[in-house]
Amino acid sequence: MIRGKSTDRAVSILNFTTKKAAKPLAKLLHSALANAKNNFKLDPAGLYVEKIEVNDGQKYKRMMPRARGQGFEIQKKTSQIILVLNELAKPKVKTEKKVKPSKKLNQKHES
Repeated sequence: MIRGKSTDRAVSILNFTTKKAAKPLAKLLHSALANAKNNFKLDPAGLYVEKIEVNDGQKYKRMMPRARGQGFEIQKKTSQIILVLNELAKPKVKTEKKVKPSKKLNQKHES
């Protein structure tokens, strides 16, 4: 949803998304932008979301009491989010090459 978007656009997308995961992702994006600004001295406006991954994390194992003294295992699943920001490519200034006029060759056309 936000992969490949500029950070300003990604923040606005996450703010208006009604999915449950949008709020933690927005919080992570704000944290990444603050780290880029303070630790790496980068301009947040010149960044974009290069890569975002959600992987399995640890599973917290808990017991749920059941009948006759038994206990069933419950796994509370977590996830790890990897967010990579990168700088926008600066547009290259094209320089025109001066080309010397070539000599025209006299060619005979046979008909």
